[in-house]
Amino acid sequence: MKLAYIYLDFMGPVGPEKKLQERASIAKNHNVNMDFFIFNQYKDGRIGNINYVKINSKIPFLLNCIMLFKKYSVVDRKIDLAKYDCVILRYWFADKSGVSFTKKYKVITEHHTHTYNETLEGIKSAHSLFVQIVRLVKLFLEKQYAVPMLANCIGIVARTDEIRYGISSLLKNGVPSITISNGANVDEIKKTGFSPFDGKTLNMVLAVSSVYPWVGLERLLVSLNAYCGDVKIVLHLVGSFNKKKILKLKGAKKFIRFYGIMSHADLDDIMEKMNLAVGSLALYKNRMSEACTLKVRGYLARGIPFILAYKDTDLQNIAEGQKYWLVFRNDDTPLDIEEILKFAQSVSKYPKRISEEMREYARKNVGLDSKFGQLLNFIEKCVQND
Repeated sequence: MKLAYIYLDFMGPVGPEKKLQERASIAKNHNVNMDFFIFNQYKDGRIGNINYVKINSKIPFLLNCIMLFKKYSVVDRKIDLAKYDCVILRYWFADKSGVSFTKKYKVITEHHTHTYNETLEGIKSAHSLFVQIVRLVKLFLEKQYAVPMLANCIGIVARTDEIRYGISSLLKNGVPSITISNGANVDEIKKTGFSPFDGKTLNMVLAVSSVYPWVGLERLLVSLNAYCGDVKIVLHLVGSFNKKKILKLKGAKKFIRFYGIMSHADLDDIMEKMNLAVGSLALYKNRMSEACTLKVRGYLARGIPFILAYKDTDLQNIAEGQKYWLVFRNDDTPLDIEEILKFAQSVSKYPKRISEEMREYARKNVGLDSKFGQLLNFIEKCVQND
């Protein structure tokens, strides 16, 4: 069976490129005939079984039109998909061309979020009128074409049950679906462990690709501003973000230490000095209660306890008394900082053992090999039953 995996990234640098490279490597190791295509506006070429397809347009307006109205026609024109038995498409909004695309080929879509809800929230936070208009058009097209486009698919893969059930409820023809959460290449993540909390200064790290509203930075700062205890708390913010915008938030100057994007070695050095890590704390802003974020899988593999405020199905397999993460309510109420401090103290009693157990848990529950195996089994069933 010959497979094609398509990722569309017309409007920015390739975000999950490393994760696609990991998946491509696993496909090769499993002797799976699978080609990966990354549509972008920066480079062409082929590296291993990853193909970079450049979309040429020096005029932003034209690129936006392609992205909004005929992206799947571009994919069809650029790739000879007739030679593939199945196309796995990282879902990125619907348009009219998507309806004919999923009629023409055997397509399985992969969903990482509630696209409609995320866009709806994005309209409110748009930083310009142009961006707001683009998102409004996206929302209209999603509402108009998502159901007919997805109804033609031979299968649907969702990252959470919540996303899966939301899509399935819209489709009346019973398209086969499965939940396969995000995985991590545990062996490529260093087991940094964590530093025990000394009772005087709590160092927490938040690693982000970008500070989206659902990350919950604002909620955390509100909580820290309300804390009146003696412990000094430092939030180490690592990743891509607008520092000037963040500094406008109350308490940012007092509590945050900024690092920006770091090399693996530098990030390892930071992580091993931390007492706790921070997962997403405001998923409710995206109208979601479940997630399977990559940063949390990284925390697990590193062996650093963390806090979060949502349900993750991969975190449900731990024995009672061995939970090395603290879960808060998924709403806008302030976090209980005293509870966080008590949690930090409890996990600091046996740091080496806890890190080892977290690492082993990551291998068993979020390893990429097992996730990829689930995907292959689902693809085979869908193709055979179509």
